[in-house]
Amino acid sequence: MDALSFSAFAAVTATKIGFWSISPTTIYAAFGLVLKENLASTHSRGGGAFASQSLEAVAAYIETHRSRFVPLREVYDGTPRSGLIGYTTTIRGKGPAFLFPPGLFAEQFRDHGDEVYDALRRANLLITQQQRGNRLSVRIPGAKESRRSRMEFVAISDAIRFCKGN
Repeated sequence: MDALSFSAFAAVTATKIGFWSISPTTIYAAFGLVLKENLASTHSRGGGAFASQSLEAVAAYIETHRSRFVPLREVYDGTPRSGLIGYTTTIRGKGPAFLFPPGLFAEQFRDHGDEVYDALRRANLLITQQQRGNRLSVRIPGAKESRRSRMEFVAISDAIRFCKGN
């Protein structure tokens, strides 16, 4: 990456002093294309270090804040909760899972972008439903209002706790 950055810098400098007759726009476009291909091959398709970092970040977050995930069946039990992050539940056919509100998940892992979802999906740790993107619709036990009986979450398999260093 350092060599690529230096090459782009040298090319732009050479054009500015008149040594090279290629436009800076062409150099920027070429640099962008090479950078995009490099990132795509390293971080997305094959997993690579960035995918591993994303999985480790999610696993560490869950491990650090595990006590702030309460069982989903306790949503409406009347117990006051402070510092709640999400819920735990067992998803039929998938096993135990951690449920994050989508906004909180996106905010917490914004540095990882959409790659965090790709890494989780490739590792079979993201539990989703068709037509819902990266989310899972879950029935809320004890909900009184019909409109609140289902909510969408980012559902992460409990198995992520055993995937550190992937």
